[in-house]
Amino acid sequence: MLSIGCAVPSAESEGDLGADEASVVSVNGLSSVNGLSSVNGLSSVNGLSSVNGLAGIGVLDGVGWMTSAAGRNTLSYVVRCALPENHFILKKDQYGKWYRFDGAIGVAPSWEWGSCNTECQEWVSACLMAHINLAGNNVPIWVMAENPAIQFGTNASYPNREGGYFGNLFLSPPVAYGCKGPFASEGVGAGRMCGGQAGCPYRTAGDWCINECSYNASGTAYTACASAPGLTKSFTHVITTYLGPTTN
Repeated sequence: MLSIGCAVPSAESEGDLGADEASVVSVNGLSSVNGLSSVNGLSSVNGLSSVNGLAGIGVLDGVGWMTSAAGRNTLSYVVRCALPENHFILKKDQYGKWYRFDGAIGVAPSWEWGSCNTECQEWVSACLMAHINLAGNNVPIWVMAENPAIQFGTNASYPNREGGYFGNLFLSPPVAYGCKGPFASEGVGAGRMCGGQAGCPYRTAGDWCINECSYNASGTAYTACASAPGLTKSFTHVITTYLGPTTN
């Protein structure tokens, strides 16, 4: 299983997923959205630019996210989502202290050194939204997507479809949505989807995914979604999340 630390997560082995499992187990717990400006999204103002690579020269010199623990935690999720295992970037804070941020999922590996185009931005955005938990609780989730790093493998330990996430947090203003699956408000998932709550970076897309999204061939994941009822399902970079067994 992949686990998250308070500021700099380290990727562990995924050997326990099984050879036939293509999707990814992750742990959410990004309790706030520091650095995700409601005006600028993920912009250079906040310490990251979609034009420059994540690695860059390895230094932010006190700009943006590196100046606070909350900002560094947000950056750790950005790197975790974008880069694959065994890849990392080094950044230093305003005091010259270096931090290491490890990749884990790898939905946008080209961003390590190059620019982050629209496809990259939408995958990173969906991944970040899937990891938001305003309560700050660490809840294991199973993620599925039509992305080479994740794919559509299922896992019997995570039987309950929570919902889907899609949009682009890099835009100004951000365009970001979440829609609910049948188990979005039950058991360990109660309160995890935050659309409509203060501090949440995304809005609900017609509430229920079944009304706004298309499915993959096996009907296990969402592949294209609309931002509201009756609109074209134009968002094609969607991450579907599954939760463990429902508990009271």
